Amino acid sequence: MSSIKHKLFVLFKRIAHLIILENVYVLRCDMPILLLSPIDNRFATRIIDNLPEADLEEFKKYSSHRSAEYFEKHMLPRLKHPHWVAVSTFDITKSELAYVAWVVTKNTDFIKAMKINMKSGQFFLKDGFCIPHYRHHGVHQRMMQERINYCINQGAHECFIAIQKANKKGISNVKEFGFKLYQVNYRLHVKRKRILFIKRMKIS
Repeated sequence: MSSIKHKLFVLFKRIAHLIILENVYVLRCDMPILLLSPIDNRFATRIIDNLPEADLEEFKKYSSHRSAEYFEKHMLPRLKHPHWVAVSTFDITKSELAYVAWVVTKNTDFIKAMKINMKSGQFFLKDGFCIPHYRHHGVHQRMMQERINYCINQGAHECFIAIQKANKKGISNVKEFGFKLYQVNYRLHVKRKRILFIKRMKIS
C-alpha cells in the first residue's frame, strides 16, 4: 500500500471511529395498551411534569447512579422545562426512585438538533434508566408501556424514540412494541462540535 493510500486509510478509520450511528424509530399510536406487563406491588408509577412535584433529594440520589454531574447537567434542567415530563417508578417500601424515563411533548433544542420537527400529536421518548439493583424485575418493559399510554392519553398519534445502532437489545425491544425505522443519524464529533447527517426512511 502506497504512503498516500495508507494515510487515507488511517484517516478514514479515525473518522469512522468518531461517527456514532443512531436509529430513530416511530410508533403509530392507535389505542392505549390495556394489558400492562405485571410488576411487583411495591412499585408505583409517578408522572412528574413540573419542578414542585419533584423530590429533588430523591432525584439527586437516583442521579448518582449515572454520573456525578448528571443531576445538574441533565436531570434538573429537564425537571424545570415545561416540555419534558418524567415518567418514574417509585419503590414505596424503600421510598426510593427505581426508574426514570422521559417524554418530550413539544419541539426543544434537543429535538431540533436531531432535525426532527414534531407536530401536534407527536411525542418523543427519551432516556430510560433503571437503578442496577432494580433491573430484571420487568420495570423497563412496564415503563415503556406507561410512557406510550401517557402519550396517547395526551393526544399522541405518533411517538419517536432514538436508539444507538450498537444497542441491539434496545432495538429489538422497540421493534417488539411496533416501532418502525424513521431515520438514521450519522453523528460526527469533532473538537466538541457535533455534525449530524441524516437518512430519512419511507414508512409504509
